Amino acid sequence: MARPILPPMDLTAIINWLLWRLAPAAWLEGVIDRLIAWAFAVLEDETEQDWLDERPRNSHWFGGWLVIAEARLDELIDLRAHQLLNWRRAPRDVPQHYPAPAVRSFDDCVVRLARLIQRFEDVDRLAQRRVETLERLCDDTVIDLIPDHRPAEAAESTDFTAPAAAFFCARVSVHSHPSLHCIRAPP
Repeated sequence: MARPILPPMDLTAIINWLLWRLAPAAWLEGVIDRLIAWAFAVLEDETEQDWLDERPRNSHWFGGWLVIAEARLDELIDLRAHQLLNWRRAPRDVPQHYPAPAVRSFDDCVVRLARLIQRFEDVDRLAQRRVETLERLCDDTVIDLIPDHRPAEAAESTDFTAPAAAFFCARVSVHSHPSLHCIRAPP
């Protein structure tokens, strides 16, 4: 049986593929690091500075790449938080490049990049905060709907348990509220 001939691959492409499969957090960190290094190099170049100040749409274009870097950074924070909790994480869709109208000038680009770098340096603390938030959101074992304001003998006479009765009362009151009915104006 003949073995298929694979096209020659670059060693860095193989290492990136292995990192992406085996250590996605390290891969994401490398991607964000490269994006920040590229953005920093663009902002340091004097011809690029003039180009970004020339028209707002040029800054919008550069801001779009910063939006992608921010989305990848949010993905990294979420991935690290899920790893700390030892939870499975569903992959996120990364937004496509689109102009960011909030970035209008060279100064806006610098401010946005500075905030991105500050968040990137603080990834571990932000991931820990995300862990606390996820634990707090998932810790509620009891769902508190609406307290039962009926007298005790009325609650004992029904076949429902108190939480089921509260749920039923909440659903009936929501669906029977008069403001939910369509009002038709006269012709």
